[in-house]
Amino acid sequence: MYKVSVVTPFHNVDMGMFEKCAESMRCQTIGFENVEWIIVVHNCEPKYLPLLTEMFKNDHNVLIKELNDGMHTPATPRNHGIQFVTAPYLGFLDGDDSYTPDCLEVARREMVVPWLTIAICSRQ
Repeated sequence: MYKVSVVTPFHNVDMGMFEKCAESMRCQTIGFENVEWIIVVHNCEPKYLPLLTEMFKNDHNVLIKELNDGMHTPATPRNHGIQFVTAPYLGFLDGDDSYTPDCLEVARREMVVPWLTIAICSRQ
């Protein structure tokens, strides 16, 4: 099971910028293999889907989903990507942005609330 899912809306992003985004995901201290990365290729020019498919062909934790709906907002691909999330924690990362190396590890650690976990477990 993945520790964190990340949804990335991708709309005709400059591939040089996206490579920096991908590098920031691969360098996560939580371990890239522990991250489910859902990239939603949204209303893109046809050249992008094959480029992304090739880029992540060996990464089983990366899901590439295509969405062509004519909408022009990042909310639509984010909401579409949420359908495929399997991890208990969710992050968003735009295709032209990047995370610091410890971003997901710190966010996950800070979101774990011990008393809440105990309360949920004690209900059974």
